[in-house]
Amino acid sequence: MGRRASLLAAVGATALLTVVGTLTGPAPQAAAAACGEGSYQAEAVLNGSTWTARRGGSTVYTGGDMRAAVQAAVNSLTSGRTAKERVVVRGSGSMSAGSRISLPSYTALDVCGTIDVTGSGSGDQAPVYSRGTFCVSESGGAVIDRVTLTNTGNNSVLIENCYNVNLAAQSGSITGGGELRLAARSEFPNNRDITVQNLTVTNSAIRESPCGENTTFRNITRVNSSQSIC
Repeated sequence: MGRRASLLAAVGATALLTVVGTLTGPAPQAAAAACGEGSYQAEAVLNGSTWTARRGGSTVYTGGDMRAAVQAAVNSLTSGRTAKERVVVRGSGSMSAGSRISLPSYTALDVCGTIDVTGSGSGDQAPVYSRGTFCVSESGGAVIDRVTLTNTGNNSVLIENCYNVNLAAQSGSITGGGELRLAARSEFPNNRDITVQNLTVTNSAIRESPCGENTTFRNITRVNSSQSIC
């Protein structure tokens, strides 16, 4: 999902993210931190054609399946956790659009590479299935074709200090729960080249603050939902 795509599963929500095609990002900005740096609890690493998933000194998966490796790393995290734990993926690979990586609550996923989604999926399937859509801390280069979010806690979508993100390129809905929020922290570059489109937002809110650079909102249907954008 580009140079670095961070997805965080929040509490109390249902989310279905469907991505079609190769997710890649533009060249990283000079100020961007290296992908995968900092502390993490598990990782999935590609070496040649072999994926290895580890938690600490324990290997939880070895084989050629990227999806299985990432899921094994996620599954190795603390069960029933109430604080965020992080998985770093180092390498690029492919997975079927009819399969998915499931992220429980309090899970952050950093993909340092690309996920090439092949074929066509149907029903309740998606490459990344989580409890919210979060892009933070100079992440970017993602196209999410279809998104369904229901009754999230806090933000249903948080795009903060990100670049080149296209949300609901084909279709999407947000119902209840937290607002769709575009935000920025002062220590990182502002949002840039963000497109939010083809969404029906019901009993929620859309808010952009501060104003990003080249932000586009289009084809948004609001039902009992407020909007404050630039």
